[in-house]
Amino acid sequence: MNKTLFTLILAVALMSAAAARAQQAPTPQYNDEQTWAMELSKEIAPGELSGAALSAESTGTPDPLTALALQHNIAEPDWLKARIAAQGAGTVLAAMGDSITAAMASCSFPYYYCPDNSWSTGSLPTSVRTELAAQSGRPVGSFLVAVPGVTMAFIPYEAYAVFLASFFGLNVQRMTLFIGHNDPGVCGAATATQTQDFGDKYASSLRILAHVAAKRSARLYVASITEVPVLARYADVIPNGGQKTCRVLWKENNRCGPVTQHVDDPAALAKISAQIAAYDGLLAGLAQGQNWISYQDIFNANSRRGLSDPASELSRFDCFHPSVVGQGMLGRLAWQGFGGAPGIADFFRFPSPALSPSTAAELDGWTADASRP
Repeated sequence: MNKTLFTLILAVALMSAAAARAQQAPTPQYNDEQTWAMELSKEIAPGELSGAALSAESTGTPDPLTALALQHNIAEPDWLKARIAAQGAGTVLAAMGDSITAAMASCSFPYYYCPDNSWSTGSLPTSVRTELAAQSGRPVGSFLVAVPGVTMAFIPYEAYAVFLASFFGLNVQRMTLFIGHNDPGVCGAATATQTQDFGDKYASSLRILAHVAAKRSARLYVASITEVPVLARYADVIPNGGQKTCRVLWKENNRCGPVTQHVDDPAALAKISAQIAAYDGLLAGLAQGQNWISYQDIFNANSRRGLSDPASELSRFDCFHPSVVGQGMLGRLAWQGFGGAPGIADFFRFPSPALSPSTAAELDGWTADASRP
């Protein structure tokens, strides 16, 4: 075989292999809500959104958040018009967060987002949306705006997308927030101001969502951050459907390197646990006194106890994200509660009583230490 023919055959083989891989692993597609939130983050500077959120208690017309949309010529997207027309006056559940709420790596392909499997807005038998529909006796729509890979710094944009959807007519009456895993000091590189920054963006998000609560009598459930360092316990587990141990998978994909690459370093893991506790303190502290917000230490408490069946509950692709079984477990825990902490069931009961969100006094001038319960 001459060199030219060999090169041609090799090239064809490589192209065929690449095509096969592409067919097996489709490129992840963001949904309309996720795409909208990302577009908003490119259009509006963080300082602009934070400023509008800070003055959101203004009685001016239009309010600062609506004025910001007008300033940037943000119109109602066609897909949202269609969603509102189809949903009518029916209740909508909005979910904010990161890849866990987007149900990444819970279906047939790695790094693929599987919204139907989301513990919050998915269609699993134990998802919050499924339980809400059963409780209310009528269908519940979904608005999944959780974007994989984001930190608390992005949540104001997710909150703003929820606010705009509500402003345009979507009946968002229930909301969930599960965030913190990618933030500095957890899976992200530590920074000197990470706790203060986390609290600032969380406070901004609550100011924005308070308008949704006021307009729609909406309620927000805030979940504690998963105790990520406990993954070290499962280093030798082989997830169901996989062939490699978690330790090998972590080495290959470096998912949450500060944890998965230091599973034998108790001091490093303890430092991460301390930062998670600080973030959870802010999530709880800033929710106190808000009758439209319920913070519960359910996901963190459950993960500290340990997974009942890690081989089933962890994704076979990265042994970090929940599998479809793990997503179902999160939904069940959120709805029913855990270890004495009440779940969403009572807080989200129908019909929703009139709420009077008040955020200005509690959220303005907060400090990281003073906000801890």
